[in-house]
This record gives sequence, C-alpha cells and structure tokens, in this order.
Amino acid sequence: MKAGVYYKKNDFKIIDAEVPVLWRSAVKVKVHYCGVCGTDMHICRGMNGAAPVKPPIILGHECAGVVEEVGADVTAVVPGDRVAVDPNLFCGTCYFCKKGQAHFCENFLGMGTVLNGAFAEYVVAEQKVVYKIPNGLDMLSASLAEPVACCLHGMDQTGVQLGDTVAIIGAGSIGVIMLQLAKRAGASCVVVIETVEEKRKKALGVGADIVIDPMSDNPVKKISEAGIQNVDKVIECAGRKETNELSIEIAGKGATVMWFGLADPKKPAVINQFDLFLKEITVKNSFVNPYTMQRAIDVLAAKQIDTKPVIGKIISLDELPAALEDSSLFNKGKAIVKCC
Repeated sequence: MKAGVYYKKNDFKIIDAEVPVLWRSAVKVKVHYCGVCGTDMHICRGMNGAAPVKPPIILGHECAGVVEEVGADVTAVVPGDRVAVDPNLFCGTCYFCKKGQAHFCENFLGMGTVLNGAFAEYVVAEQKVVYKIPNGLDMLSASLAEPVACCLHGMDQTGVQLGDTVAIIGAGSIGVIMLQLAKRAGASCVVVIETVEEKRKKALGVGADIVIDPMSDNPVKKISEAGIQNVDKVIECAGRKETNELSIEIAGKGATVMWFGLADPKKPAVINQFDLFLKEITVKNSFVNPYTMQRAIDVLAAKQIDTKPVIGKIISLDELPAALEDSSLFNKGKAIVKCC
C-alpha cells in the first residue's frame, strides 16, 4: 500500500509499504481522508507530538474511513461500517487510567507517533478506539472528529459561560472550530486576533464579533476602543512564544487563559508573574482528547460546527511531502489527504 513515512528530521517520503497485519481485537480501516495537523509538521521538523516519536513511522492521526476487516474478537463494528479512529490508545490499568485521567496513561500509545498512522491506504487500530459514523455525517467532515475532540477538551478546560467575552488568537482550522464552540457555549462577544486577512474573513463568516490584525493594530487598544470591559477567556491557538505572551496581555481580571496551540519547547514564553497576580489570571493547557471523541462525532453529526471554513485544500498522498514543508497551505484551512 502507499504510505507516508517519517524517517528523521526533514526526511518524509511516500513509499510502498506492507499492508498492516490484523490481530484478534483489531480493526482494519480503509482510510478515505486523513487531516494534516500542525503536529505532523512539528514532527517533520524534528520535534515530538503528544508522545515521543519512534521513526520510521507512518504519520497521520485524524482519519475516517470504512472497515475492511475485523479480528476474531471484534464485536463493536463489522466490515462496511463507516468509522473515525481515535489515535490515542490508553492501557486502562495504570495509576492515571484508574484515576479517570487516561490521557496521562503511563503506557500511552499514539497513532502517528509510536503506532503507524493513517497517511496510508489502510490503518489498523484496536476496536476500542474505532467509532461508528452516523449516516448523516459525511466522511470528509468525519475526518475532523479528532481535532474537534481535542477542541472540546480545551473548551471544557476553559469553561466558557453564557455572557463571556472570549478572545481567540489565531484563526486557522483550530481557531475557527474554537470560535464556533465558544459561540455555541454562549459567549456574547468573540474577538479574533489574526495576521492573515483570509483567515480574518473566515472568522467573521462564522460569527466573530470583532477581528483584529495585530500587525497593524494594537490588540489591547482595539479591544478597549470596542468598549469591551473585560476579556473573560482567552484561547491561544497559534502556538507561538509571541502569542502566548499576548494572551496574558489581553486577558482581563479573573480571566482564564488557554494555551491550546503547540508551541516550540525551545522558545518558551516570558511571563511576568506579577501580571498574573494583578489580574488573578488562571493559565491552562489542554492535552489530547480524553473522553471527547464520541461527543465530537455527535457535534459534527448535529451540524453544530460548520466544517466548510475549517477545511482547506484536499490533497493526494503524493502531494503530502511538499504540503508538510509549506505552512502557507494552511492559510486556506486544514489540508486533508484523500488516501483512496
């Protein structure tokens, strides 16, 4: 089968790989679509994802497809079922799993980091991480289940309430999802801070009340000029040192700041703790997608998220290596690989 394999920093190739072997409790899925995540780009540049990367490895962890074959012990799905796959496999027996914090599993295995992923024609996964897709949910939208699940966990951590003013930094695919979820959660005003004009237009199209270009306007000043008394929640989706620092600057009194974007660990943000003290700011992070995959599928099936502005270019596996080197591709939304 055709597959995209990461070997080492700046070394990612499309090869002819062996079709993965099925085991008794596993499901073989013919992959239709697999989203390109910022984490995939980080990995190709020599960094880790949610788990340490063990090359050579097939990347890709945001997929949907059709069940091709099942192991002898599988009861959850049958061949022909349309499914999405949660890329995170937890043991269920370690200290954190038993404590209800499975995403901190001591034996955590991630698809596309430790286990072979879904930038391929086929992927094999344990039945417990394979989720049926409702008939009304198209396969392309279903491939967004994993990023939406991650966003839901981030929203749970952020705690957006009715009447909140929310600022979102970065209006890429994740920022556009977060914007829609914040509106659904009852935010009365959502401010989006984004440098790319095309992304600002998308944000306005899905409900942003105010958009700010930080390259030409001071966000703190623009927020004040808009008559906003207090920014209650800030969701940072760009994953940069500068935007992490900006999130603290624009946060209001008693605010919660969610650093959702995956930043470069070698470029940490510089934060003055006195700023946190004066405004009593809570800074949070969000790690993967514990217990939110089914909710994400339900949200997508109910059309509570408009996926059109989230999805950008559909590419082939052969186009993937070039796409992973070209961050400008994401200016038009999430790139998604059509694998079959």
